[in-house]
Parts: sequence; structure tokens; C-alpha cells
Amino acid sequence: MIENYQKNGIIKISLPSEITQLQNEFLYDCCNFLKKWANFETTPEKLSFDLVNLSKTNRDIVGKLYKVSKRFQSSRALSCHPYFTEIAKTLMNTELISCYHLTIVRIDLPNEEKFLMPAHQDFPYIQGSINGLTLYLTFDNITSQHGVVSYKKGSHNDGILNVTESDSRLNSAQTEYVSTNNLSKQIETANKVCEIADMSQINNLKFEQQSLSKNEAYFFHTLLLHRSEKNSSNSARITMQIRFDDLLCEDSFGRNFPEGRGRDDLFSNNFSEYVVEK
Repeated sequence: MIENYQKNGIIKISLPSEITQLQNEFLYDCCNFLKKWANFETTPEKLSFDLVNLSKTNRDIVGKLYKVSKRFQSSRALSCHPYFTEIAKTLMNTELISCYHLTIVRIDLPNEEKFLMPAHQDFPYIQGSINGLTLYLTFDNITSQHGVVSYKKGSHNDGILNVTESDSRLNSAQTEYVSTNNLSKQIETANKVCEIADMSQINNLKFEQQSLSKNEAYFFHTLLLHRSEKNSSNSARITMQIRFDDLLCEDSFGRNFPEGRGRDDLFSNNFSEYVVEK
């Protein structure tokens, strides 16, 4: 496992029953939320399909679910579960880790592209330690048709890529939005958007995808190049991204443990040597 991870920057793991139970609890939490606030009945098995129909009549409640689902007890339990933390310790070769304070839940509806992230490294947003990890977790079996994450194996070995830092992405199709009253508006935040400064470095790279079952997950390096892909299926793609950092990393200690996007801790404040002007 360690050798493959060091070479490729990404590994696929199998999930034990206690994790799949928590995944089901998360889906039940989603169902209960929708039942209470939208009088909408669904089941964990049908949720990803029913969200598509619900979004056509009540986009606002789907936006609210997206916003609060990361705070569910089930989400918190997954984000620091010992099964994941022990793997994280092994991959980062450390005895003391940080469970990143911001768990990301994505609900990607079919044929929507404005929420997708272009090719990027997680590190400028997460920061933490240079050997940090992202856990990519799904709640259904997903394939390339659903837009499972794509990645470039081994790209983590190129280190931190130079980025530009701006208030918004290059075009409206790549801007981060939150759903409100059946509309989408740009999130107002002190955070800056980091984009790879020289896209010619990656434009010709071949990214790959592999199907991921509900009983599997990815661990990948926060320096691994990856991107969001379009969901061309007839169901919502529900995923969770959980991050871990090495608290025994000397570079992180020297930089006073940067906290990243979730705390408005700008990349340029902590790693200015990798930020260039547009």
C-alpha cells in the first residue's frame, strides 16, 4: 500500500462495515432533514435519484442540505474515524495527525458544470502539511458517467505548483456558488481562489478515472493533480472529502500550522513564494 501510494500519490481502499454503517447514517440524516424541512419523503436507496427531481421544484432546500450536511453527526464521525486516521498516519509516516476542520460534502446534479473545479492541487486551499491527505468518499457506486474524480498519477512528485490568487475564477462557469431561492449566487468570502499559474504544464496531461463503489474510497496526496468531472448520469453524485495533516511536519510548525481556506488563511500569507501575479 505504502509503495503504491508513494509512487502514484493515490490509493483505493476497501471500507469495513462500521464505515458503511456511518455512510448509511449520513444518508438517513439527509432523508430526515428533507422530511422535516421540505415535507419530502425519500430513502437512502432513492436519495440520489430523488434529489434530481426535488431540485427542479425546490432548489433552495437542496442548497440548504448541501450547506448543513457537513455538520451532521454522521459526517463528524466519518471525518475522524479511527479506521481512516490510522491509514492516514501510515501514509504520512507520523504518529500525530490533524483532522482538518472543514469536511466537504458535494452534491453534483446531472449536467451542471458551473460548480466543477478545474485541474488543481488541494494544497493551496487546505495547506496544513506538505504531505497532507485527502479522503474521497462516495455514498453510491459511481462511474465515469457519474463524474467520479479524475487524477494524474504521480503528479504529486512535482511538488507545489505556482498559482495565481484572485477573488474569482477565470469565468463564471468555474465560480463557486451556493444555491438560494432557486438561483445560484457567488459565495461572498474573504477566501481567494487559487488557479495554477501556467496551465500549459497540465493541458496535455492525461487524467484517468476508475469506478468507485460505495464500499471503496480514495486516499490521495494534497499535491496530486485532480479535477471535478461532469455528471452525465440520471442521479446526483454525493461525495465527501475529508483531509488529514501531519502535525509533526517541521515545515508546518515553522509556518505556525496554516489553516487554509476554511479559516480565511490565505495561501499568499503562508506560501507567498508559490504565488505569482496574473
